[in-house]
Amino acid sequence: MKFDSSIRNISRNTRPSCDISMNSMILLNNLIHSFLNTLVALIHFIKNTTKNKRILPSHIERAIRLEIKNNCIDEEFSDLLIKFANSPNDGDVLVNLSLIKSYMRDSISKEALVFMSRVLEYIIHDILELVSITMYENKKMRISVGIVIGCIKSDPVLSKLFVIYNQEKATLSKKVRVVLNETSTKRISKEALNILTSYIESFIKDTLNKSHSLALFSDRTMISVDDIKYIVCNTHSK
Repeated sequence: MKFDSSIRNISRNTRPSCDISMNSMILLNNLIHSFLNTLVALIHFIKNTTKNKRILPSHIERAIRLEIKNNCIDEEFSDLLIKFANSPNDGDVLVNLSLIKSYMRDSISKEALVFMSRVLEYIIHDILELVSITMYENKKMRISVGIVIGCIKSDPVLSKLFVIYNQEKATLSKKVRVVLNETSTKRISKEALNILTSYIESFIKDTLNKSHSLALFSDRTMISVDDIKYIVCNTHSK
């Protein structure tokens, strides 16, 4: 998984004696991947409205503020996040720069890569810090999926930044069954149907959230067809 080493490095600064389960690592990787993809789509959109040939820290900062605003999160969080990203870093870079660069389609400055690395470090540390407190209170030594999900859902900022979809409350299962019946795949288990439906619901909500961010950036209140096309082609293609 892409961010394993970064998560473990940051975890050492949070709770050295703590072990992370494989499923928890998968969940954390998916959350970071989704967050980074969202920012990248906004960053490229913002960069393309300027004359700059490379992605700069200022483009990332604007994308962060837009994403925070779109998720109805207090601006204080974006201020703290950006302040941390701009602060001098005397230690090692904890989130691999080459990995971040692989998400970018356009050229990006070294300063912007370091800035983004610090942003991700702050987000990951924020999650792991909450998890470590919960584990200490419950005398646990191994991070489980349930603890990570519980911490995110209970936090007023992280619960808006990372939406954890409930597979048991999928609302599209009937429509999914109709599509399946039109293909050669006639039979599907209830568990598989719930998971498939959850992915579809997640895709729709994620696309709408990101499209809304683009609309806000362009000072529009209505999502356009071009917004959705841009998000689908530039975010979900990875």
